Amino acid sequence: MREFKKFVTNFDLADLPLFGGKFTWYRTNGSSMSHLDQFLLPEGLIANLKIGAQEVGCKDLSNHSPIWIRIEEVMQKINDLDILVAAGEWEAYKKLMEDMLLESTIMLNVMRQRENTLMKTSRKIKFEVGYLFEKRFIKMDYKRLKLDGVHFNVISSIESATLESPFLLEEIE
Repeated sequence: MREFKKFVTNFDLADLPLFGGKFTWYRTNGSSMSHLDQFLLPEGLIANLKIGAQEVGCKDLSNHSPIWIRIEEVMQKINDLDILVAAGEWEAYKKLMEDMLLESTIMLNVMRQRENTLMKTSRKIKFEVGYLFEKRFIKMDYKRLKLDGVHFNVISSIESATLESPFLLEEIE
């Protein structure tokens, strides 16, 4: 865990709040759920794009719910578009849409210019992650202890069935 914390600190990553649902993964039969999927983003990117949170979307084809990143300025403009449509302000709506398209085109060009830097950073992150996993899970060359002659208590079939039963929703919440 210390290595992961060091990794997050070294790359200045932040865990954004998650809204819209408690769980991001569901077993197909609904017997278990988990909070698996989330983004760790660089704090500079969060500040530059004014990212507010992560939002859990509706699960469709996969067992995983999509995670959307909420960019507050964009969300405000979408709300403004809804207001303009409701008020029938079509010229203002058209102007705001054109502005948003221009901004997204400019952002796309900036991102393309930074692609090389991002690729270098990506390679560095992959190296660090690989190093951490290798260091953590490398096969140790040692002799295993033998358990011959050690007596283990055995649980009953009723106790086994209790332990194998799915969690109730009340137990998870």
